[in-house]
Amino acid sequence: MLNFLTRSGAAPAHRAGRPLVIALVAALAVSLSLVPAGAAPASAEESASLIGQISVPAGVDPENVEVMLRDAGTVEPANYPVTVDREGRFRVDGITAGTYRITASEYGGTHPSGRQLFRSTQFLETGNADMSLSFSAGQEQTRSFTMLPATARISGGFSADTEWDVMYATAYQRINGAWVSFDPAFYEDVQPGTSHYETPLLVPGTYTMQFTAFADVLNTPSNQVWWKDQPGRVTATPIMLSADQEQPDVNGSVDLYRFETVPVPTISGTVRAGSTLTADPGQWSPKPAFAYEWARNGVAIPGATKASYVVTSADVGARITVGVFGRKALYSTEYRVSAPAGTGAPTAERIAGGDRYETAVQVSRVSFVPGVKVAYIANGLSFPDALSGAAAAGAQDGPVLLVAPNSVPASVRSELDRLHPERIVVLGGSGVVSQSVERTLRNYTLGAVERSAGSDRFATSASVSAGSFSPGVGVAYIADGMNFPDALAGAAAAGAQGGPVLLARSNSIPDAVATELRRLKPARIVILGGTGAVGDSVQNALRSYTRGAVTRDQGADRFATAAAVSRSTFAAGAPVAYVANGFGFADALSGAAAAGTQGGPVLLVGPAGIPAATQAELSRLKPKRIVVLGGEGVVSAGVKTQLGRYVTP
Repeated sequence: MLNFLTRSGAAPAHRAGRPLVIALVAALAVSLSLVPAGAAPASAEESASLIGQISVPAGVDPENVEVMLRDAGTVEPANYPVTVDREGRFRVDGITAGTYRITASEYGGTHPSGRQLFRSTQFLETGNADMSLSFSAGQEQTRSFTMLPATARISGGFSADTEWDVMYATAYQRINGAWVSFDPAFYEDVQPGTSHYETPLLVPGTYTMQFTAFADVLNTPSNQVWWKDQPGRVTATPIMLSADQEQPDVNGSVDLYRFETVPVPTISGTVRAGSTLTADPGQWSPKPAFAYEWARNGVAIPGATKASYVVTSADVGARITVGVFGRKALYSTEYRVSAPAGTGAPTAERIAGGDRYETAVQVSRVSFVPGVKVAYIANGLSFPDALSGAAAAGAQDGPVLLVAPNSVPASVRSELDRLHPERIVVLGGSGVVSQSVERTLRNYTLGAVERSAGSDRFATSASVSAGSFSPGVGVAYIADGMNFPDALAGAAAAGAQGGPVLLARSNSIPDAVATELRRLKPARIVILGGTGAVGDSVQNALRSYTRGAVTRDQGADRFATAAAVSRSTFAAGAPVAYVANGFGFADALSGAAAAGTQGGPVLLVGPAGIPAATQAELSRLKPKRIVVLGGEGVVSAGVKTQLGRYVTP
């Protein structure tokens, strides 16, 4: 069911609007400033004030009421809601001179995302026929308002035969002969079929409904229809609402065509300073208008929006791609990204940031597009709770991002805002990732912020598995819970094969893990590491949890074990191999999720050399790409150069 207004703001935020919403909320903490759309903020000397007293219907708690001024011309919200006190009083300062309308909304109930929902909403009478309220510079007005009983409602459905990014259903009320809108109900990622909406309770009056669809994250309106299947508000069918009236079946059908052919673009030219790269969008059917977006290591290059691009020195050694938008009237906008431009000779790529948090962000940026189903959040200073999360993230095509125990780094906040994940999963208890961080994360998804946690690292791995995998998985991986290298190498393999990584002690299976294995009933079990990590007694005990084999991927050391995991999982010609420093967990953690999503392994190197086992596996694997995780202080430039010799385009 869709609901219209949320207490967190004037209208629910969607992808393109989230940065603006966050900025406004921050500003609101300083003062409530009312500025009509397009106007400059008023100075203290020029601004007006409203001192209000509102009477509410019987049964309505005044402290559950919020008021908002709206620009009378555009009906855009001029402020975030102002709360009424228990006596019905409120005050708004900092009002720019102009003409407004004022709405009052009663909230009640909670959306699954945690936002409070409005039970009713209405425009307030001001004594003017158009319900307007005007302020001059420096004026202070004292006004009394009456909130009428709201007992009527409109409901219906969005009908679509194509997939939409966002759809709005907006109620309009006829005031003094003009249609004036309330905030819209919204629904994201609308699949083919019908999605239900429901207005808040309304006062008796004349209304109509507008249905608007957005086919891409740019939020350019793609199609619009008014009730009853009318092209504009002039011909919209009125809905006369009386007290206690429920008007159902006010439905809107907003559909777009789909392109028959949407090829992946290609790039001609090589990445050499001063050379020109040219994008070929391919043969689309039917032919659209094209827009281009060149990117360096997954980040858009400012101003690079033409079909050709001149390479700069900053691009040499970087991953240069081009994204192509195809747009055509009445067609859903499509977007495709090319493979990286050629460099003239195979080289390894590097993904790195200023620290472990930024490196994880960069991995996410080049690997995941906005709208991911899930993003996993792990403590960047401690590995145990995060180990199983990398496998779950890879299996669900989502990233692992790192936070400090009590704060979310700015780069991570920015990446979450870009990703707009459907939900967020925090790995570990509040002692690992605090509740304040969990509250912050709620600003970056319209879905739930969940926590996968147990009494210890073993129980947490079982919790992550239980929240991510259904019974009957093809494989479950078992790793030593007291060390990270084997589990991280296994996480990429587990993610690629859609199975969990569970943690065990060297000589026993923790109760929580045993319970999860009984639930999973995996077709087979793979132990990561030798008997020094997970003993023979554990291997024997594991046979009671599967009808298949219990095997072991192991090597003489962590480097050889990672190579053994890769060899048993990935065929030659893999699309990518990720390479990380074998003595640090952070970079490999985010890389394991990306590798699992892309069908490639995580292999380990030393900071200044490639172990023989890793060299042998790269020779066998013949990856089309090699991605080095972390900066030169983690994996040297010389090692990166050597790794380039194993790339087989």
